[in-house]
Amino acid sequence: MSEVTIFQTLAALLISAAVSGSSYTFATYSEALKKQFNFELAQLETINISCFCIGFVTFVPGLIGDKLGPRRTIFLGGCFQGSAFALFWAISMRFIDLGEGDFVVAMLSLCLLVQFLGSSCVTGAVFASAVRNFPGQKGQIVGLIKGWVGLCGGMYTQIFVGFVPVDLNDDEDPLYLWFLLVASICCLCATLLPSQFVMVHAGAKERDADPTFLRSVERRVYVGYLILILMGVVVIASALLELHVDHCVLTAFAVAIIFIWASPTILALPVWDLGSDSSRSNGDEALHSILLSGAAAEGEEDQGLIKELGIVEMVKTLNFWLFLWPCVALIGAGIGMTTNVAQMFSAIGSNDNVVATTFFSATQSLTRVLAGLLCDVLKVRGVPAATVLALGLVFMLLAYLLFVVNTPQSLFAGVLCAGVGFGSAWPVMVVVVAELFGQKNLGGNYMVYDGVASAVGAIVFGKLIPEAVYNAHLDDGETECYGSECFRLN
Repeated sequence: MSEVTIFQTLAALLISAAVSGSSYTFATYSEALKKQFNFELAQLETINISCFCIGFVTFVPGLIGDKLGPRRTIFLGGCFQGSAFALFWAISMRFIDLGEGDFVVAMLSLCLLVQFLGSSCVTGAVFASAVRNFPGQKGQIVGLIKGWVGLCGGMYTQIFVGFVPVDLNDDEDPLYLWFLLVASICCLCATLLPSQFVMVHAGAKERDADPTFLRSVERRVYVGYLILILMGVVVIASALLELHVDHCVLTAFAVAIIFIWASPTILALPVWDLGSDSSRSNGDEALHSILLSGAAAEGEEDQGLIKELGIVEMVKTLNFWLFLWPCVALIGAGIGMTTNVAQMFSAIGSNDNVVATTFFSATQSLTRVLAGLLCDVLKVRGVPAATVLALGLVFMLLAYLLFVVNTPQSLFAGVLCAGVGFGSAWPVMVVVVAELFGQKNLGGNYMVYDGVASAVGAIVFGKLIPEAVYNAHLDDGETECYGSECFRLN
């Protein structure tokens, strides 16, 4: 498909990328799943955490992406995700009756494991393609795409409540399980067709030296920010109003979200290539200077300052380990929150977990965009992009201090702070891995960080610690904990 333009590829990457955040939607339907099968907390955590355990080998999807190319890999990943969610839905609704107990836990865990494998395929292919097509502007482009990933949970949730008349005051309503079918449809629609417009375009160095191209990128970055902000506003508005308006209004919000999700297609239009540079605002000049400086810095990197390392060579370096463990701590803390947030609210008698999840999604989405842009700003000033990761760790620490207070208000505020910390990690990982270890093997290299950080963090922060604390505060003979102490020691 040589007729595909680089900006058609950008539009397709934005649309497809959102589904790679599907793994963080468990809290939306976890309470309904718990009631459907009489699961204990440990069983719920096992189902959710199991998918992240495959993170130890998610470099394999990255390597597959490097070998097969982004188009085939995104298509394959979408098929995996859509099929896995559909099977999970069929089992949870007992259309496929597997009884109860550990066998159901194992099968549902397997479904999410396959879903995560598909998500990893999409993730590795999307971001490797983004960096290779826009090496001089990778911070802004990666941040913009990561913003869509961050909104995934909120987009799915508000589309779901718009089309399914679920009881929003009862998070154990069995209709919440239909969320899984909605997620399946979203994954298939957002990947199968858009993937056909994804490719790596030759001539990156020549494009970075072309002021006309940089100006075209600049305009599309602005439009991308506006689309992302619009999506965030609509998602948040829907979440805030869902308990106070008729269902037809929520349906209208859901339709609007679908149209906005598809709207990055306008970035492929040549209209953004027209016009002169004679009238620029101060903001235009600032972004333009960042783009130019980023392209220049990328040119210096291409002159032998960065070695192209494969996975084996990468893990032998000190830089790999120094950067890995902060990523594990930050991402693990975020996954621990998303895994247990429904139970955290339920334990203190609140049902605000769905709204909190939506706000978490919107907050981390905005942070991903700003973190990506900040990486390029710091690069221009000679400051390492990894500095952004340190800021994220500060916000995550504040989030967990608020969780200790353990009131509905403090939990909600903690979720927002966790969104800031969690969102900051993802674009930084892509940028830093590309800068430390090169672009040739970026798909596999990045997925090592993405997978290992998710796996180790999820097991420690998402299961072992909260499960131990929760069980320690169970009354004799009880399987559910109620009160402020159930999660406080986390």
